[in-house]
Amino acid sequence: IPWLRLLDGPLRAQAVAALEVGDAEPGERLCRIGRPATFWFGVVDGLLKMNNDDSLGQAVTFTGIPPGGWFGEGTLIKR
Repeated sequence: IPWLRLLDGPLRAQAVAALEVGDAEPGERLCRIGRPATFWFGVVDGLLKMNNDDSLGQAVTFTGIPPGGWFGEGTLIKR
């Protein structure tokens, strides 16, 4: 996590204590529209594809998120 080293003392300890690391399998959905935002997601290894289905059920890819990238912080801040 590139920005973690920039935090000092108590802030860094708080961030480290709140971290959760998990594995996602290819094709697994991590978050879905309509579900409450509870996490800020970061990519440790691999490539995360951010996409949505259009009204006809066709997948529309918005972006690929490489290791070191993250998403979801805006949704958590906006609530």
